[in-house]
Amino acid sequence: LALVLLGGFLLFQYRAAFIDPKLVIETPKENEVTSTDIKVSGEADPSATVTVNEAPVVLTRQGKFTKQIAVFPGPSVIIIKAVNAFGRETIIQRKIEVKTTP
Repeated sequence: LALVLLGGFLLFQYRAAFIDPKLVIETPKENEVTSTDIKVSGEADPSATVTVNEAPVVLTRQGKFTKQIAVFPGPSVIIIKAVNAFGRETIIQRKIEVKTTP
């Protein structure tokens, strides 16, 4: 019984070695039409390292984040990446359209 409990504990602790980190993007939505200043927000595994277009993002203790980025007018792709301590990664791409007001 002790061996089974120990095995279960170790599997729980090292699950990050086998499972990609959580990454959920709230904004922007796919194919959103927006202005040049974009708010990227979402939630990730609190122990993951998150980047938005390769710029690091600060996470709260709960794993929530918000990052303001500026993009040029026209079609654009935002790449959000979460990487855990074992190098496992989750990548989400958001295609958006940036329109300027005349």
